[in-house]
Amino acid sequence: MQRVALPFLFSLVLSSCSSGPQPKTSTHAFSISSAEGGFVIRGSLRGSYEYTDKQFHVKVDGGRIVSRSEDLNDVHLQPLIAGPGTKDARRVAEGVGKTIGDFKKLVPRELTKALNFTFTLPRDFDPDSQWLVFQFVQENGQFSVICDTHNLSETNPAAKALRPGSVCWGTPD
Repeated sequence: MQRVALPFLFSLVLSSCSSGPQPKTSTHAFSISSAEGGFVIRGSLRGSYEYTDKQFHVKVDGGRIVSRSEDLNDVHLQPLIAGPGTKDARRVAEGVGKTIGDFKKLVPRELTKALNFTFTLPRDFDPDSQWLVFQFVQENGQFSVICDTHNLSETNPAAKALRPGSVCWGTPD
């Protein structure tokens, strides 16, 4: 019996040592809207995001989107993390966009299928001074944005003051 138990105990010790410390995960919900913006594509999104010091994962659970000026084909949704730049917001990190389909002018459409995005965070990731942005990217490369009004950590009371100007996105640095 001792011969069987000793190797088993040894393997447990090795497996617990090799996993190392687990990164701290911070999880938050979001519900954002660009319904009042001047963008071609407007809408609202809801979901959650979580991050460690190296990875960002965002899940869009649903939303409602409308094209305000024309029919649009093959629109993609792309998550970004933005931060303050010298003139305007700057891109800190960005995920790969996913297709959300075609949109008819002034015909709202519900997003009902969950979309998951995961991307790597840069060394200068700072959740106290950066925020979540989504781009609705059109076939021709033009895009509209929708942004969270809080910083990613949701702990900074000056969240809105950290954004240059009155919008969450503009001409990137």
